[in-house]
Amino acid sequence: MLRFKMKRLPCLVPFTAAIYYTWFCIPLFAQESALVDPAQFGLEIPSVAPGEVPISPLISNSVAAPPGVLRSEEMAMQSPLDIAMESIFGQADSANWRPLSIQNFFTEGWNEPFVFTPRSTSGAPRQGWINSFDGVMYRVWINAFGYRQNVGRNGNSYFSDFSIFVPINRRLDIRLDVPYLNTNKGGTNNGYITQFGDMNLAGRFLLHETRDTSIIAVAGTSIPTGQPATGGGATQLGAGLQFWHAMEDRWVIRGGANITVPASNRPDGIRTNGNVNMAIGKYITEPGTPWFGDMVLYTSANLITSLDNRSSNNTYFSLTPGYRAEISDNWYHLGGVEVPMVGGPSSFTYGLQFWILKVY
Repeated sequence: MLRFKMKRLPCLVPFTAAIYYTWFCIPLFAQESALVDPAQFGLEIPSVAPGEVPISPLISNSVAAPPGVLRSEEMAMQSPLDIAMESIFGQADSANWRPLSIQNFFTEGWNEPFVFTPRSTSGAPRQGWINSFDGVMYRVWINAFGYRQNVGRNGNSYFSDFSIFVPINRRLDIRLDVPYLNTNKGGTNNGYITQFGDMNLAGRFLLHETRDTSIIAVAGTSIPTGQPATGGGATQLGAGLQFWHAMEDRWVIRGGANITVPASNRPDGIRTNGNVNMAIGKYITEPGTPWFGDMVLYTSANLITSLDNRSSNNTYFSLTPGYRAEISDNWYHLGGVEVPMVGGPSSFTYGLQFWILKVY
């Protein structure tokens, strides 16, 4: 869920590392047990009402499913439309979750509705953080609000953005970003301009998932609904790999690499850009704590740079310390402070972001 203007990547080493991780580390994770402990469901799963009996995991197709829970063969009999509708509006019960392997990417998961993934074996939930790559499949919507001070030494900038993740099945979800407010200085009078920004549409594909690890591929495009004065008005194609991995004692590491290529020309020039991300955090409170349930403290690092040779090298590197916590009933609040460490011509002093997020 990263909001950046891309700059330049000096070499392809991070991308090679991401591919190495995908093809050589996956077999290690594939040995993990497929059994699910219902007592360790993720926080992004609606909680069991008082008095209800938690649903047991499905061990095989020969085991009878509890009332209201679909068995694997029943899910496979549904049409793609039924699968999509169940993914978007259904219960998404973790009792139906099972690991998915990249070795069966084309044959498994496409005919199964989306389900929330259980917590990791150490108790960490799968959640999104500010300015970090996801590496996780979601069913959430977000309202983001941001501020950057002294952008390009020419005043401050502000933005408001609505994002929604819509699952289609276990393997695919769709992300739509709608930047409904972008404000910065520009124009002939160098005054503050407020406009609608470029929307972004992306498909996110689950390559591999166990309780402790997930790897996804992302491919998308920007839609030129904005104007150059506020950084919009360009069509750019993007693709990347992202991962999420839980470690001991509720520590989580995530990251990945992507590339963005311009599909249209603009007078001010749009570059071919790369972005490498790495973030690490630890969950420090218990789930269900009002306003601070499953609170995580983390730091995210981003390297953004251009890959083409159309102009001089322009590299940007920043750190974003942040937090996330549950308010109640699957409502969350998130905050982060972005601190540029190495900046280009459009760098800024610091940035603030605040999110309100709802798991639906």
